[in-house]
Amino acid sequence: MISGAARHRQRTSNGAARRVTLLLRMRVHGLWNFSLISNSVGADPELSPAMILSVLWQVVLIVVLLARRRSIAPANGPTPVQPAPGA
Repeated sequence: MISGAARHRQRTSNGAARRVTLLLRMRVHGLWNFSLISNSVGADPELSPAMILSVLWQVVLIVVLLARRRSIAPANGPTPVQPAPGA
């Protein structure tokens, strides 16, 4: 059985880890968006191979996600936890 203090430490450490991974994901997303539009701004916008590659990579990721969506998030969802009797 986990004590209240241990449970609080576990929740707090999990929350900090989630914040760090969320910030990392936000930065990657921002860099991704910047890479898509950075070449299309300015006096002479040009189409770069990196821009084409990033769009093609995004299409590949969408196809993989659609193919594996059932294993990632099953349609029936998780079974809800029943409260203990007397709680």
